[in-house]
Amino acid sequence: MSRVLFLFVICFSVTSAWSITDVTQLSSSEKKVVDWIKKYTVPNTRDTNGNAWVKESLPKVVRDWSGYDSSIKPTAYAAAIVTAWSLKEGIFRAGDFYRTTQTVDKRCSCFEFPAQLPPKTDFPIEVFTYNLCQGRSVIPDPKTNNYQDSCDCSCTEPCPGQMIGPNQKCIGRRSQESDWQNGMFGMEQSHVASAADVAARAENIYHKIYGPAYTYMDVLDNTLTVAGFAKGTAVYEKVMGCFPINAGKRQSVPASGLSWPCADLISMWLVRNHLVGLTVAINDNLGWLPSYLNDVKVLAKYFNN
Repeated sequence: MSRVLFLFVICFSVTSAWSITDVTQLSSSEKKVVDWIKKYTVPNTRDTNGNAWVKESLPKVVRDWSGYDSSIKPTAYAAAIVTAWSLKEGIFRAGDFYRTTQTVDKRCSCFEFPAQLPPKTDFPIEVFTYNLCQGRSVIPDPKTNNYQDSCDCSCTEPCPGQMIGPNQKCIGRRSQESDWQNGMFGMEQSHVASAADVAARAENIYHKIYGPAYTYMDVLDNTLTVAGFAKGTAVYEKVMGCFPINAGKRQSVPASGLSWPCADLISMWLVRNHLVGLTVAINDNLGWLPSYLNDVKVLAKYFNN
């Protein structure tokens, strides 16, 4: 689902200031998300193994670029790459999409829990659950160990797909295609290796921030809460229902032992975590990057200050 920006503009009436020479060219909603990334992502982001970003861990096309500025920290470049992709795709301007009645026809007809979206705030927290499907959506159900409510979410070209609910999985039109764009960094979810892989990334990163007792289950709890789905909401309880309760507390289990529905739910939500998702998205769809290196540098300079 590459080159979605052009298609996104046509289908969802969203525009993006691209290319940019300064962050002041961003829309107000884009700037809010970019500033959130600067405040929360940039100081905490680490690579897949939980180590500090270094030039060698960045995509080759960036580190070999003649315009690479060694005075800008690799951390700033890492955040700038995934941010540039999301801006190019128009994702940061999708904050009101779920709530806009004029575009309700662009949501999948079996959109999950439309009445239980996060409360409307000044910050577009909906970008954390951006979930675009071209194909069929299903709801992973841990209780029945199956998938529920299959729904056709495809739409006629050039439309890239339809928005689906936060706990819905997208099944592509053909197995060789990537039809599912997920999370604030627009990750191609079908490129994610496994729930075990992203769970390991989550723990590698968050152990360096909160210590070794912080599990991927804790990362999920935090991610769901930040996205606006607090404990007690249907979205939260379905995801966290993958973990057994013992003595009144949820117990983390090895990600490799999760059922298929639980693995899907945990994988999609861990990718939505800004630190975990960054490590996946930074190496995805790199064909776009050579044409936007100057834009990446603009964002990297902003994040570096």
